[in-house]
Amino acid sequence: MQVSIEVQKELYDKVVSSGVDMQRKFNEYLRSQLEENSYMDSAQFEEDRAYLQKIHKEIKNGDVTLLSHDEAWEEINKHLETL
Repeated sequence: MQVSIEVQKELYDKVVSSGVDMQRKFNEYLRSQLEENSYMDSAQFEEDRAYLQKIHKEIKNGDVTLLSHDEAWEEINKHLETL
């Protein structure tokens, strides 16, 4: 089914130049307005799940070094000093 919507030119240009898939986003928006569990059925959920599974595997395999909160801020501060 084809639907027509009116979008401000500046917004349309910004969306097009950023590479956003307007069809997918529009479908996800409509689904989110009509379905209670729309996030669970969304492409964003699939992307998030794949990312978290990858990170979990890296942690489980010891492929990454985990830092405490204090250690993380120490690393951030060291990096900022080099800028």
